Amino acid sequence: MVTVLTVAYNRGHLLERLFNSLCQQTQTDFQWLVIDDGSTDDTALRMAAFQAKKPPFRIDYHAKENGGKHTGLNYAHPFIQGQVTVIVDSDDYLVANGIEQIEAAWQPYLDDPKLATVTFEQADDQGHLLGHFPRPRYFGSELDYRYAHHIGGDFAETIRTEVLKAWPLPEFQGECFFPEGWLWQTIARHYDTLDLQGVLVVGGYQAGGLTQQGRQQRLKAPRGMVTYYQALTGSVFPQSTRLKSALAAQVYQHFVPKNLRRKLAVATWLRWLTALPAGFLAWRWRKYGNQQ
Repeated sequence: MVTVLTVAYNRGHLLERLFNSLCQQTQTDFQWLVIDDGSTDDTALRMAAFQAKKPPFRIDYHAKENGGKHTGLNYAHPFIQGQVTVIVDSDDYLVANGIEQIEAAWQPYLDDPKLATVTFEQADDQGHLLGHFPRPRYFGSELDYRYAHHIGGDFAETIRTEVLKAWPLPEFQGECFFPEGWLWQTIARHYDTLDLQGVLVVGGYQAGGLTQQGRQQRLKAPRGMVTYYQALTGSVFPQSTRLKSALAAQVYQHFVPKNLRRKLAVATWLRWLTALPAGFLAWRWRKYGNQQ
């Protein structure tokens, strides 16, 4: 079984499009698990209405206090029923054969513990790819593949559920944001991936979404950002990535309260090389806020 996992926060008006796409699936033996991250809109009422329609797939809805998408993903762990999980945001939707694509791709590998993710392409509402794989099919190290081919953009990851549960995203008291990319980068260092051309998820960035909130949102979560960028300074990454990430980690370290700061887990040469420019950038960010 596949679990479609959605963490929603005050996006009730968008859930119907996703629900309708799930009703149109060519394969209906799956779970839609919605974690309500403290919404104050009509999300609960809409979910009750969806359940009342008795669709051919399973719907599970659980509400929690607001803490950010990453806490919603962690909170979902005990409720996931599928062997494979696909995270679909409230402003996205699955193509009509999405579940069928996932099951077909995973079927030969369900008993292969080395494979953790099968990743598809994602497109916006106009059909433009948000990320593109250069090969129709690739099996191996995600890090080797993406950095060798300079692959960027947004993709639709599906993940073995037991691996997802083994790597909860870090949570920091008082911070409501942590980059989901940490999960995929961490897993890529320990497991293989299967990358496939072909669109699985359609959607775009909505006004008020996490992506549009940008630096302002990240500055409210400096410990999380330090942790995220520290993870990108390891020797498995290209030197340019390590350098940029060390700089970012040093910058966000300036916004962590002094009593909560910890020594950066970054190579000494990277700390020395980025210390001065990081101090300058932190000063600029404080002075000009989110304008730069």
